[in-house]
Amino acid sequence: MAFQKVAESPKDVPALNLDVFQIILQSCTVADLLQVGYVSHILRKEAVKELLSRPVHLSGNIQIDSFCQLMLTGDPSRFAYLHTVVINHTTHITPDAVGMLAQVISRATQLRRLYLRWCDAAFTKHDTRFADAVSQLEHLRLLQVWGGREVHELIRLMVLRLRSALKTLDLPHEDDNQLGVHFPNEVAEHQPRLEKLHIGYRTLSLTWTPYPSLRILSLCIGDQNIDLRCISQIFPNLREFSLTAHIFEVDVVRPSDQIAATRNASIALHRDGGGWKSLDYLHGTIGDLYALCLTCPVRRVDLGQYDYTSHHAYLDVISRTRPRRVDIMVYCAPWFQTVILASPSLFVYDTESTEPGSVSHVCLLVSVPAEEVVTTRALINTISPFLGTCQLEYLHVKIGEIHIRDESDYLLEPPPVHPKLQETMAKIDIAVLVSALATSGSSLRTIVLSPASRERTVWTVDRGDGRQVLRRLDPYTASQVVEREEQ
Repeated sequence: MAFQKVAESPKDVPALNLDVFQIILQSCTVADLLQVGYVSHILRKEAVKELLSRPVHLSGNIQIDSFCQLMLTGDPSRFAYLHTVVINHTTHITPDAVGMLAQVISRATQLRRLYLRWCDAAFTKHDTRFADAVSQLEHLRLLQVWGGREVHELIRLMVLRLRSALKTLDLPHEDDNQLGVHFPNEVAEHQPRLEKLHIGYRTLSLTWTPYPSLRILSLCIGDQNIDLRCISQIFPNLREFSLTAHIFEVDVVRPSDQIAATRNASIALHRDGGGWKSLDYLHGTIGDLYALCLTCPVRRVDLGQYDYTSHHAYLDVISRTRPRRVDIMVYCAPWFQTVILASPSLFVYDTESTEPGSVSHVCLLVSVPAEEVVTTRALINTISPFLGTCQLEYLHVKIGEIHIRDESDYLLEPPPVHPKLQETMAKIDIAVLVSALATSGSSLRTIVLSPASRERTVWTVDRGDGRQVLRRLDPYTASQVVEREEQ
């Protein structure tokens, strides 16, 4: 972020409507903003202000040094615009860089979000300047700290000394972390307003202090002991829950005695009126969700990757949670044909009861290999079996090599699309694909296609007079429809 200083006399500066210019800058790329900074002192000031209002990503000593020099040698008012800093995978940070970072953080009094991802070199027992500066921040609302086990004790001390009242805390996900057995209780005591927590722990027990304010929890349990009663008592007011315990070790066809006991305990809990009454979001592998055996309405359920051998387990989870929307991933490759059981339909439940139900919205994540050619016909053959004999109204198909869960708070950017995959996606016949999906899903009224490296398109399906008419929406209307349907 090095800028050239340009000296100008006031008469050389044209009249400029700063309000309009600031709106223009908001649509500029980082590269364009850097170029704007060379034009004049006034434009440079506005460009820097716009740059700092966006998330600042730093990786390595050169970027850290350049950024710190910009902040420490320029106009002190710049610190007021610095709200989000992300330090990524910096394996070695020099003592000088750590010192400058500490100075910047200590002066960034309006910092709201701080992401520290694998920058362990900033945490040492002999140099606590950086950790001390973070602890003194008063307006931090989100703190993410990912680091190796050797720095967990230093992370623990920094978190417990925070002066900020956090809303979101994202800590090491490893279930064998070194944060200490008392750390969950210490966090509950020091951060009573915490709303979102991401943490891994070797075990979970009722000795944990309750988190009554927590609404969103992502939990990794090391001992694989899923105790719904315990979880719901520690986090009584959850709205969103992501669980990792067994990974792929659950045999849902022939469940072990432990899994059967876990499910029976959850069923008994709900029968007695315990547990949550409803959730907005539930995520996990099919094995973990099957073992959890949650029985309450959930607006959206994310089931991970589809495996036909666990088809009845998916049905079990969906029938117990009765979601409006389901997210599921399926693999599509020229050398691998995903087996999909079309019957009984995943998205219809309680067919034998007096109150049968069905999923109305599905987000299908289609994972394709980067260097293999996937045809339009292959995509149709992979997706269509999900659509028959159900009452789906809204279908969003995302096609790409890697799919990142929607974690907008975490600023996780997908990797660049492989050139070969870009070529493959360019050859997909969108109109043919949409037409085939609309034919397979007789109740679909909206279809959204999001192929990697291509524009997202939204289509409505009109089935009046026995015909099928597809209409592509303009970008503005399309965005409104997606926002409304996926909220």
